[in-house]
Amino acid sequence: MTLRERLGEKKPASAWAYEIGQSYTEAPEIRELSQAERWLKRGLELISEDDRPGRAKCLAQLGRVAWVRFNEARRGDRPDAITRPFSDIARSVHLPAILALSDSGVMNGCGDGRFCPNTAVDRAEMAQVLWRALRLPAATADAFSDDDGLPAEPAINALAAAGVVNGCGDGTRYCPDEPVTRARMAAYLARGFALAPATGDVFADDDGHGHEDSINRLAASGITLGCTPTRFCVTGKVTRGQLASFLVRALDR
Repeated sequence: MTLRERLGEKKPASAWAYEIGQSYTEAPEIRELSQAERWLKRGLELISEDDRPGRAKCLAQLGRVAWVRFNEARRGDRPDAITRPFSDIARSVHLPAILALSDSGVMNGCGDGRFCPNTAVDRAEMAQVLWRALRLPAATADAFSDDDGLPAEPAINALAAAGVVNGCGDGTRYCPDEPVTRARMAAYLARGFALAPATGDVFADDDGHGHEDSINRLAASGITLGCTPTRFCVTGKVTRGQLASFLVRALDR
């Protein structure tokens, strides 16, 4: 018997799964975070890939579960619960976002039970993560000459076909090992999530920059607050932890 049949309602099964997961998170008298995760993950499985707002809502609630677990573990001095499933994220400000994206399969660890939240993201890894987050279809064309045989090649080609990424140098290469700057990440997210144009100029250190428009779109959408209230730090390298937070905010718009 399906979830919908058991409940005897016409509401979509994905909506019921989300609401049950939310109840297991928010209602103190029945709070059980493992059950909350189970139902929210089931909700993600049931939601159509085209329903980006619905998927974003589930991801945001998974982030809420992670945050509740973190605070409960911290108060109860249970470091094993704080760090699950990675051993190096207990003190990361990006912990809720990391757990939400890990639970949903958008981001993986770096090996040996670690997430490496402070490691810079290169263009190849960024492509893989963004491809999973956006759920873009596979591409038939080979866009670049320097990614042949790489695990990230299908993701790179899909993002190129969708107009999310461009090449480097003369445009025939992708430069997969090159670190992703904050300015470039702004451009990827602005294109990938089709962010609305912004009317104001938010930061002082991006004036005249090629990605200034994308940076302003990110700020207007609430995806970034900058590295300070007046600066975006355009040349700063994006870390894995920061990428997780950027994506969760973008998905939760």
